[in-house]
Amino acid sequence: MMQSRSRATLSYRPQANGQQERSVKTVMKSVRVYAEDPLQQDWDEIPENLIFAINNSMDTTRKETPFFLVHGWDAQSTLKAMSSSLKRGLGRQSDALAWRREVNRQQEIALKMAKEYQTTEKARRARKHNESLRDRERGTAPETGRTVTPSDERSATGAVTGDSDSNATQRNEVSV
Repeated sequence: MMQSRSRATLSYRPQANGQQERSVKTVMKSVRVYAEDPLQQDWDEIPENLIFAINNSMDTTRKETPFFLVHGWDAQSTLKAMSSSLKRGLGRQSDALAWRREVNRQQEIALKMAKEYQTTEKARRARKHNESLRDRERGTAPETGRTVTPSDERSATGAVTGDSDSNATQRNEVSV
């Protein structure tokens, strides 16, 4: 598609441009997600959304977005740019301001609903994962009379007792 392929290289080799390889991999993954959509009716929006996502992804080395490094300011969505530029006025301007207030209110509601959905889905997936574990993997800590506190990173079984996501790949049981 882009005539660029991701090569299996080591990140510490100076011959390989790691950032380019990762960006190609990210673009290809994103396009595949849209390509697997059965309807595929939004092909005209894919590049715009993809470029916006890439431009707003935080660079771990510089702690800035690529858009900020090029332009000197953070990129804004079309909705945010439209809703912040109008001053109060009479007639058509006040109608537009009322419309923009309503759009902003709807956007806040949508963001709140999305956050709630993510929280419930995270809890559901954790519960489903924990239920799928076999009994010996889910076993409780031996009765020692000692209480396991959140400061203890792991219980005797290897399951994390705190709400730490940093060790999510190293544990069997997920806590919410």
